[in-house]
Amino acid sequence: MTLRWLLFGAYVVLTVWLAANHELWRDEADSWLLARDGSLLDIFKIMPDAGHPPLWYLLLKPFASAGLSWRWMQAINLLAMCLATGLLIFKSGFDLIFVAPVVLSFVFSYEFPVVARNYSLGILGLFLYSAIYRSRHRNNSVRLILPHILMCFSTVHFLGLNAVLFLDRGVTAFKKNKIWMNFLREWLKSERIFLPLFVLSVAILWPSGKGQFSADFFEHFIPMNFRDSVAQSILPFEPATSLTFALAVSVYALVLASNREFVRTAGLFFAGVGIISAIFIFKYYSGAPRHSGLFFVWLCACMWMTAPTHASAGLPLFHRRRLAPIAMWMACAWNLPVVASVWELEATGNFSDAHEAAAVLNSAPASGRQVVCWIPRNCMAILPYLSSDQKFWYPLINREGTFDFWDKKSNAVTEMAINHSIGIDEVLRLLPSHFKNWGKSDGPLFVSTWPIIDPEKFGLKLISPAKKSAWRILDESFWIYGPQEMETP
Repeated sequence: MTLRWLLFGAYVVLTVWLAANHELWRDEADSWLLARDGSLLDIFKIMPDAGHPPLWYLLLKPFASAGLSWRWMQAINLLAMCLATGLLIFKSGFDLIFVAPVVLSFVFSYEFPVVARNYSLGILGLFLYSAIYRSRHRNNSVRLILPHILMCFSTVHFLGLNAVLFLDRGVTAFKKNKIWMNFLREWLKSERIFLPLFVLSVAILWPSGKGQFSADFFEHFIPMNFRDSVAQSILPFEPATSLTFALAVSVYALVLASNREFVRTAGLFFAGVGIISAIFIFKYYSGAPRHSGLFFVWLCACMWMTAPTHASAGLPLFHRRRLAPIAMWMACAWNLPVVASVWELEATGNFSDAHEAAAVLNSAPASGRQVVCWIPRNCMAILPYLSSDQKFWYPLINREGTFDFWDKKSNAVTEMAINHSIGIDEVLRLLPSHFKNWGKSDGPLFVSTWPIIDPEKFGLKLISPAKKSAWRILDESFWIYGPQEMETP
């Protein structure tokens, strides 16, 4: 037990240290800004088009509305992941030799605890469910209320996984009572807490068709997303290829084969993989570890729920239970040097350069001025570092605000910018018609993710060049321009 406490203590110290050195990027900033500046109606209206249930934003709302720092968002995220990891270390029954490489993995030691997003709530819910499932209280539906809430209202991925767990409970109930009518009556009665939560979440989350997602499930068909997500779930720093896919599959196969209940574990695991993969293939996959890492999280939960391991003392050298830690340590040995370099980069470098741009905008004579920004979504990363009354003007979207509405106009403008179907010169030519004081001493500043080749012809001059020091979010370095008549320090 002492070693487990040492592992947990080291995990908490590491993740707190990394989070303290972390700079926000646009997805984190957008969540905080919506919670701070949006109404409850805004949250529920925007969430279907953003693709997330509302729980994360509702948790942030009291802290953001009270004028507290965005560091509280990090604290909530970090607390959820530390609780989840604590459950894994102390309550899973896994041998320490299996848990240690899991805790040292990229997604557990960095991606989920440090980058503050809603995924941590789903992980906590899943691990709470796993702990209750393996206890004598597994049939106590009241104890499952919190896990159900966390999974149903954190991300669409955990909503899908919760549906898999619902079906798993149905299979278990059917084995106990194979008379169909009796089985259905008893099963659905036992799900009187889960079903309303699940239906409510689906109703809230269903896309309106007015944003980035259509109301149809089959948005597109990109089968390569399955290969890429599986490969990157185990080898996140390697290009997704047939070879890395095969290596990742080998790790999963070894871990699953170590379980005495292989058939049931594999069935549960592949059902969850099918749900998550369908989301990736037909709806959305970013290629980021926060998505691919969900396979790894689900594997841990499946092993936990079906056959938790115990002390391995006295096992033969070639016992099948040794396959799981061998596979985990092989993956850990491959990834750990790069994971450690990420820890170092987070501690010494800039995740995003948004805070550098904010320092310029907070200083005289830029402070308090109206700001026009391009690209809109990228610039949002700057706003949490400015005063809460600061807003940006978003060209082509033609509105002033902070958070993203994730509507068709916002999405179209972002696509135009990324695809270079509209140039920065074209954007600049539109702005004098919106601002009568454009180019004058009291005129707006212009913040851009790209440099302007000839700013003078647009009535601007360079105030601050992009630092270009970010190590991960490379498109969040900003050039800041002011009117030619503006005084400079």
